[in-house]
Amino acid sequence: MKLGFILSCVLTFCSFGQTKVESEIKSIKNFLVKMNKRLTELEVKVADLEEEMLTESKEAVWWLNPERFTFSESAKKDELLALEIPVLFNSSVVKDYLKKIDRLTTGQESKSSSDYQVYLLNKIPERYFAEMLSSRLLNIKLYIAESVILRFREKDEKLLYRFLEQYPQLARVMEKKPDWVRKAWRTLIKGIQSDPKVSHYWIKLVAMADKSDGNYVLLKYLEKNRYLKNVKEVEKTSLEHSRIRAAVNEGYRNVMGKRGLDGDMKALCALYVGNFHALSRIIEILKQPAFEQAYIVKEARKVLKERVDTNLDIIDWYEQNKDRMSYTPSDKKFRAYLGK
Repeated sequence: MKLGFILSCVLTFCSFGQTKVESEIKSIKNFLVKMNKRLTELEVKVADLEEEMLTESKEAVWWLNPERFTFSESAKKDELLALEIPVLFNSSVVKDYLKKIDRLTTGQESKSSSDYQVYLLNKIPERYFAEMLSSRLLNIKLYIAESVILRFREKDEKLLYRFLEQYPQLARVMEKKPDWVRKAWRTLIKGIQSDPKVSHYWIKLVAMADKSDGNYVLLKYLEKNRYLKNVKEVEKTSLEHSRIRAAVNEGYRNVMGKRGLDGDMKALCALYVGNFHALSRIIEILKQPAFEQAYIVKEARKVLKERVDTNLDIIDWYEQNKDRMSYTPSDKKFRAYLGK
């Protein structure tokens, strides 16, 4: 009996001791969880301070100067200026901040890379680029791309391939990165083949590479292209002028009998490569330009100044010589030859 009683007491004491130990362990674990959370907060704060110090150490970080940015005519200027910029950022704060900027951009008719929203986005630390690019906020999509491009770093390379199709403007960061272009080559080629309005930067990068498969795709693209700047990029490749001219003329031939801005834009491209029908169409635009043709008028006068040697007003020159003109591919000039 005595032995049983003693054993029972010992077991009770041990059980009590075990419960106390478990309670202590649980308490220590809770303390460690709180400390880890606080440590994470401090690490974020230190990272923010380090980025701030790095920024201040740069000679001219213009993208963090609000005075370098402007407001669209339809922008909610007062509300944007009043928007509180967070002191510390985390993923949750970034998402909320992005939504606020997006709401304040709703209904804004025009957007520019110099708009104040880009400055607001530039305040978000670079380590949150993925959250910015993943946001799917259409009102500020342009601004997000501009903010990321301004601050893009070598270590952000993987984000480029992940978001290039969603943000075609990101191609700009590859201009001096041939290795990046090589890795993104399939995406670039596929985009040029499938999208008639593909980003100019994609055309530029593929043209700079001057590879046979890329040049072939560029030639085919010229048949549906409407932008003169794309023709000029393809012209920098090793492709013969005759092949470029044929592709551009083919694109214009498909719309030659149609009126409208698309036909006018393609006529400007065809003029650039020496198309006589396009020349007559452009001259008619120069005589009585519509408001939406302002860009065509400006660019056409530049092209004709390069392509025609005359001191006369270009319209007068055309009227005097329209029945006796030639185009010389070797120097890319329109000339009037001696008539009867």
